[in-house]
Amino acid sequence: MLGVLLVAAAWAADARLMLEGSALREGQTVPVELVVNEARVRGVPALAVPEGLQMTFQGQSQQHTIVNFEATSSTTFRYALTALRRGAYILGPYTVETSAGPLQVAPRTVEVGARVAGGTDDLRVEVDTETAWVGQVLVYHMSFETEKALVQRRWSPPSAEGFLVEPSLEPEVSERRATQDGAARTIEELRVALRATAPGRRTLPGGLLQAQFVVARPRRGDPIFDELARFGDVRAEVFAAPARTVTVRPLPDVGRPADFSGLVGAFRIDATPSGMTLAVGDTLTLDVRVSGNGTLAGVKLPAADVPGFRVYDDAPQVTSSWKDGAYHAEATLKRALVALEAGRWTVPPIRLVTFDPVAGTWATLATDPVEVEVTGTAAPPAVQSFASPGSAVARTQAEDILPMRTHARMLRPLPSRWAPALLVPGAAWWLVQGLVALPRRRPRPSHGPVGWEPLPDDPDARVAACERRLREAVARRLGIAPDALRRDDLAALGAHAAEAEACWRILEAARYGGGAVLDDGRIRALVEGVS
Repeated sequence: MLGVLLVAAAWAADARLMLEGSALREGQTVPVELVVNEARVRGVPALAVPEGLQMTFQGQSQQHTIVNFEATSSTTFRYALTALRRGAYILGPYTVETSAGPLQVAPRTVEVGARVAGGTDDLRVEVDTETAWVGQVLVYHMSFETEKALVQRRWSPPSAEGFLVEPSLEPEVSERRATQDGAARTIEELRVALRATAPGRRTLPGGLLQAQFVVARPRRGDPIFDELARFGDVRAEVFAAPARTVTVRPLPDVGRPADFSGLVGAFRIDATPSGMTLAVGDTLTLDVRVSGNGTLAGVKLPAADVPGFRVYDDAPQVTSSWKDGAYHAEATLKRALVALEAGRWTVPPIRLVTFDPVAGTWATLATDPVEVEVTGTAAPPAVQSFASPGSAVARTQAEDILPMRTHARMLRPLPSRWAPALLVPGAAWWLVQGLVALPRRRPRPSHGPVGWEPLPDDPDARVAACERRLREAVARRLGIAPDALRRDDLAALGAHAAEAEACWRILEAARYGGGAVLDDGRIRALVEGVS
């Protein structure tokens, strides 16, 4: 009996595609309904359509009715079908997965004719190059011209495999007016920065423009109605731009420099020093600016070993903008050089190796060398150095030693036979205290590993605290006094020697400035490792 009911339910279930007319015009949108009777649908059916059409899901509803004690049910899925380009198209056939099994939906034919626009609307698309390189930024430009009164517009930029919309810059939308053959026209424009991410012959599908126009009502000869007629009704249309093909080539391996920066585009670099004369211990800051028509995400200055200076680089500040319809990026980087020795020194040029997509070759950018005069001798730092014998650690240890009491006197010792009796009251007292405190014991909150309490908020105090904890941990590992620790002693740490040297440099950078940020997390990891 159950099998008969299931067969009957499956026999009654069906699915139909209902289309409001089969003749459309370019830019026209019509509702489409998928009706499923006597079956539950699993999810939302995806109705694929040929290129030249667009199908968008709008929502769904259910209906249950009882007629002559017979219950029926149906589920309606609502879609919007938009005609993008003229031609003949076939929708389906489709298969809908339901509780009664897969249901087949018969195909439908759709004819799309030319747009009813009188030839006054024009949507065009341009890409600034048809041959690009991996990493190059392209500008995808759509423009729309119309003589009609435009109320509202919404752009839908294209998305394609092998291209990424540059995340550092929002698309540029603009509007302007022009006159052609005595007729006023509105020109809407969209520019999107796309970065090529994979080689190959790539197709950029056309973007879309959804526009709303004013449709004037006919005049009635009445002043009031004629005034209202100037505002008119609103009609919506969709315009599709044609697809474009771009060939993306991989960067050449032959002759590829080992120090390639990863920048693809036309760039320039310049550096401005904060001064030409300074004293030992002072900081010379180089303001380095890199700009061009390619992305600067992840840009950094190459490592440098400058004689007479210790070098620190700050994190770059990168901005992107539109300039005359072109993509433009700019990065500002700061390089701090702490003077170590007096004399006349030359800061060598900063070099960046880039790839020029127009020439198809590697290019090397360089700043001008900087001549610097360093005078004087080293001044004592604001924070005591590791090698300073008068450090805060040594002073603290000295203050913790209490003075010797010179007026103490010896008491007459008790006979040895009374010693066991003296232990009994003390042992009993400690036993009672332990039993009383046992129920009240609670887990103590943990603030990290032993020897690493929360750091103070004050920057100088934070540096001093990190220095003290690092000195104590390393000295304990080496078996020497903390205030006697020298930089040369770090080599005896074995596997931890390189990391200890790096943490030493981090503390020096934080002490002397130069834009360096104290990496207390790295210092803590070393302290835990050697403890």
